[in-house]
This record gives sequence, structure tokens and C-alpha cells, in this order.
Amino acid sequence: MKANGVILAYTVRRFNTTNSSVSWVFTLQCAVAFLITPLGAFLLRTFSCRLLCLIGGLLAGGGYICAGLFTTSVWHLFVYHSLSGVGFGLMCIPNCLYIHANFGRKYTSIFAFGMAFIYVGVAVLPLTQQWLIDNYGHKWGVACFGGLVLNCVHIATLLRPTGKLNQLLSKSCQNTIPEVKLHFVDKYFLCFSAFLRHLNFAILMTFAMVGMFVYSSWALFLLSFGEAQGLSSLEAVYLSTTAGVGGILGSITASTLFAFDGMDGITCCLLPTLANGSCLLLSVFFQHFGTLSFLMFVSGFAQGLQYAGISGFIPALVCNFHVEQGLVASCVTEGIFYQIGGLAAGKTLSIRYFYVVFEHD
Repeated sequence: MKANGVILAYTVRRFNTTNSSVSWVFTLQCAVAFLITPLGAFLLRTFSCRLLCLIGGLLAGGGYICAGLFTTSVWHLFVYHSLSGVGFGLMCIPNCLYIHANFGRKYTSIFAFGMAFIYVGVAVLPLTQQWLIDNYGHKWGVACFGGLVLNCVHIATLLRPTGKLNQLLSKSCQNTIPEVKLHFVDKYFLCFSAFLRHLNFAILMTFAMVGMFVYSSWALFLLSFGEAQGLSSLEAVYLSTTAGVGGILGSITASTLFAFDGMDGITCCLLPTLANGSCLLLSVFFQHFGTLSFLMFVSGFAQGLQYAGISGFIPALVCNFHVEQGLVASCVTEGIFYQIGGLAAGKTLSIRYFYVVFEHD
């Protein structure tokens, strides 16, 4: 998403379109990656994690390559980026369930630590994308970026082969619910059963949905916001890198808190939300690069802490029977609000006005 933020302005100029259309394309890519997780969970009943991740890597990288080389209108971007999003989605749920199946109680700290690598991408990929575009142009720069994404195929081959993942998870389920006590949702909409059976999980997902709404606009328009504040294009990219470094440290902090049983709902949800909102609100009043970098660093730290904390908390808030359904449901709800956040940000004509109004709301 952060790398897409770098090419947003280039894409708008290249196809003579609007910010709302391009932001819709980019957020659709990320939303599809989350919304496709029910299909990924279903395919895991037949195929292995390794195979799904390998296919996902091919689709994700191939989508970027096609978007760079064969796109002649903005509508082609919808197809190619959606294809790339399907690829990322096929890699998403297998990795989550794979970690849970192999690490058990250590899932929270291991998964939270893994979230740090997401923000490594936030810190590094915008600079990489900017360098590729400066040296090879928009068309070939995006294609080369797709080549980098294809490295996911190599990583997928490193996964250890396991049995069917749903069988591994079901071994830890000791209690079953009598059929007479099953609700309508339990029988026919199992993906959302975790919301009714576990109230704390539903509350946690509310924070997750708000977080995804904020992140999609923050990720896409942070570079444009930096330029609107008077920074150069390179300084705006460095602003994004600073935010990514903050996200890395926030995720590592969450992993450490999980390891020492120091994570709770206030630390995971409430404090990061307040810190992130305050930083984004204050940022519109400053134009100095150092001040903006500090505010974005704290904002990234808060988002890294919150997202890693929420993701790590899921197995602790649901029973073993609902772990898979809970992870899938969380991805679906986050994907929906990912899309809504991108649409809301893209429709806003003034980026400065968006940040002020959003934080006041």
C-alpha cells in the first residue's frame, strides 16, 4: 500500500484520471487480499499452505507486472491490481493458521513479531519504488516492482510441509457445542459465528475496523500530504520511511509485551488510537520536516503496536473451535473498512481538509 502511495500521483497523470479512481484501485487491491480469505480457508481443506502461498506469490507478482506493461487505461488497473490482491490474499490466511498450528501458545508473540516485517516494507518499499521509477520510468518501474514481489514464491517453498491445516487445528479442540444449542449463524454463517459467541472478539474487531479505515488513507496519502505541507518529493518519501520505522518498533514492542504477559486491551487498542489520532491532528499545523517526521514516527509506532496487538489477541479471545473462523472473519471485516477508508480519502478534494475533518470526527 505504501509503495502504491508513491505511484499514485504518477498514475493519475499518466491516465488523466482522478485521485478517487486511483485510490479506489489501490485500496481494492488490499481489500481483496483480506476479503478473499474465506476462499483461502476453504482451499486449505484440500491444498497445503506451501502450494497456496506459491500460487499467491505468482498472482501477486504477475498482477504488478501486467499493471506496469499492459495497462492502457485506469480500468485495466482494476483487473490487474485485483489479481494481485487475490495473490496476497491466498498467502494471508495460510500464514496465520500455519503459525497458530506450529507455535500454539506462542502464537501471540510470534505473530506480533511478524507484524514488524510489514512495517519493514512500509519503510523500505516506498524508497525502492521511487528509485525504480526515477531510473526506469513509471511503466518499467512498476514491472520491476512486480519482479520483487515474485520473491514470495521462493519464500513459499521454504515452508515446511504439514498435514491438512484444519485437521491440525481440530486436534486442540476439546469441547463441542451440542447441535440443539447452535444458532442460525452457527449452522449457516460459520465465518461470523465467532462474533456472537465471543463478545470481546467483536469489540476487538471494532477497533480493528477503525484502524484499517485510518491506515488505508494514511498509507495512500501520506506522501501527498507531505508535499502539500511544503516538503520535496524525496522528503515526503523519507516521511513515509520514518513512519515505517515507527511501525517496526511498535510491532516489536507488542511482541515483547505478549512474551511477558504485559499486553491488555488498553495498551492494545485505546492508547494507540489516541496517540495516532493526536499525531495526525497535530501534523496539519507543522511544515518542518523534523517535526513532521517525529509525528509520523509516533503515528507509525501506534499503528504497529495496535495492529500487532489486535492480531495477536485473536486466539486468546476465541475458543479453539473458532480460531480459524475468527481469523477469517477479522480479515473480511478489515478488508471492508480498508476499502471504505480508501474511497473516503480518494473522494476528498483537499488532503489537508481530510486530515483535519477526519480526526475531529
